[in-house]
Amino acid sequence: MMKKNKKFIENVETFNPSPIIKPLSNEEKEEILSNSSTLVEKRNNFLHPLVEGGSKIVSQYHDNSDIGCTAGFWIKKNNQDFILTAGHCAKIFPSLFCVHSFQNNTLIGPMDTRIMNLYDIGYIRKTNTRLVLRPIIRQINREDSRFVQLQIVGISQITNIRVYICKAGAVTGFSCGKVTALNTVSMVNGFPRINTFVLHEIEANGGDSGGPMFRFNGRNGQSHLADAVGIHFAGNSNAERAIGLPINIALRDGYSLVMT
Repeated sequence: MMKKNKKFIENVETFNPSPIIKPLSNEEKEEILSNSSTLVEKRNNFLHPLVEGGSKIVSQYHDNSDIGCTAGFWIKKNNQDFILTAGHCAKIFPSLFCVHSFQNNTLIGPMDTRIMNLYDIGYIRKTNTRLVLRPIIRQINREDSRFVQLQIVGISQITNIRVYICKAGAVTGFSCGKVTALNTVSMVNGFPRINTFVLHEIEANGGDSGGPMFRFNGRNGQSHLADAVGIHFAGNSNAERAIGLPINIALRDGYSLVMT
């Protein structure tokens, strides 16, 4: 599985322009001056916090414990912005969600709509006007400590097995795997989930739930573009298995995907 991520990165680096893949160590090496790009970005993020596909999101409960999940895709309905994620991320429903930060968590808004009968879909409604909507996926590739950043430009439906798709999870980062089953019924914690697809040879763990699943787009040879495929909601790290729900199911009832 580790070799497959490396192969994916090597392949997309052959395109022109090259993908936006940022070494994790750059920020540590950069001299932080009053006009440095790093400091400017930090100031902007403080004034206007970001939530991107792959960001860690948390819901705080009455015992002050945080349960972490992953932000999926930005979507819209009736001019209202939502984050698409897994419905089970709200242990207590409805719940307020924040984007995680090592300094201060920033409020996103409530998950007051979800679909748990046969599916596992959660819609977090954005109420924080300071929060910036960015229709991108950004997470670390833990094999080489580099950030992968991709713009969401479309939707892709998986119609065949043996194709490779990727996911961004707050815990395991960026990883890719092979589709081994389509339109299946998956039993998750004793509950049936329908219309799912299954991936193998992929790293996934608790806290990755809700994360975006996507394919490289490659439009006009541009390697930093991606198509939304679905959201991750269950998996097994020991078996290198992940289960996803197609994006088109989550976009029913008037929702639309926010793209660049």
